[in-house]
Amino acid sequence: MRILVTTTSWRGLYFCMVPLGWAFQAAGHEVRVTCARSQSESISRAGLTAVPIGEDLDFMRLERLARFEAAERRDAAGGTGTAALLHPVTGEPIAGVGDCRPGERGDGYRQEFARLSLRGHDAVVEYARLWRPDLIVHDAMCGEGVLAAEVTGVPSVYCSPGLFGGNEVSLGSPEAFAKYGVARDHSLIRHTLDPTPVEIGIDHGGRSVLPVRYQPYNGPGEVPAWLSEEPKRPRIAVIVNRGTTGIFGPVPALRRAIDRVVALGAEPVVTVSRHRVDSLDGLAGEARVLADFPLNLLMPTSTAIIHHGSVSAIMTAAAAGIPQLALGLTDDGTEMARRYSRTGAGTCLPGLEATGDQISAAVDALLTDDGLRDAARRVRNDISGRPSMADMVAPLEELAGSAR
Repeated sequence: MRILVTTTSWRGLYFCMVPLGWAFQAAGHEVRVTCARSQSESISRAGLTAVPIGEDLDFMRLERLARFEAAERRDAAGGTGTAALLHPVTGEPIAGVGDCRPGERGDGYRQEFARLSLRGHDAVVEYARLWRPDLIVHDAMCGEGVLAAEVTGVPSVYCSPGLFGGNEVSLGSPEAFAKYGVARDHSLIRHTLDPTPVEIGIDHGGRSVLPVRYQPYNGPGEVPAWLSEEPKRPRIAVIVNRGTTGIFGPVPALRRAIDRVVALGAEPVVTVSRHRVDSLDGLAGEARVLADFPLNLLMPTSTAIIHHGSVSAIMTAAAAGIPQLALGLTDDGTEMARRYSRTGAGTCLPGLEATGDQISAAVDALLTDDGLRDAARRVRNDISGRPSMADMVAPLEELAGSAR
């Protein structure tokens, strides 16, 4: 069979589909992955065949613009804010909205984003017509796959990263669906692979759902020798990702959390994008800093994790069975962390408003709260007891065959 995997330009969301691609290839099927040009190397290094026909959509720029506009509304209403503000176009720190002169804020990028999105949808539809796949698999932000499946009459499957229901998938460009005469509606998502822990209770709206084991993959990497050794003290993983620094700049809550880890005598290990290492000034001697390091390789020797609410970080740590502290920043990251906290295996605090005392108490709990650890092990057992990605190949073969 031919399996077409369609991805967004946000790496963390499509990583969950890489193990499924491996499973299809191991079963003898041909897998190709449509992607933005910037993601071609990442996908190729994962051992899959990239088809770089998509557009590089700057989601961080849209997020910065939204934060800038919120700050403008707050200032106009006489409010105050303490969170750092970044220039919506350059991403450089600014003291306030007055530092961005009229005409510099890049309001027109929303129109450019829509144009690029339409072009990306067109490219995937045309490629599906050319290559004629038997099945299309898409992530939570890739409406291109949904549209291409409808236009070509091929079954599509939503591969959830966990915690995102089918009704929450981003369907992408309204203009593209209208162009091809397809009603843009979540009823188009008929089949879902879902690794979400059962006790969270995600609503899939009655669609066909295959529970699957979450297989962590966070990119290629190498394991340093020290990471294979048993740590001499509790090791706390701390995630500072590209999206966090690119949208919010330095986040004081993360630094407070690291300081508390150090004060407790534990070892913080910070993963960060290579070009953002400079944002961690002052950590020398207090923490190990790993640049562009896959989180799943850090989990086996970690006692707990602190992150910003990324669904990839949540699910990777959940599969490892360790307690979590989420300092939620974006709306969706905060919501995903709140959902996971229903398991009792994690705590969620608002990353931009949490007080030092709240952060300290939450970090203390990571090391001392038996309830958190017991719940984390329970979630891990739920995940590990599910069918693997390899087990998904047969039912998906049947789905593809039924449409021939």
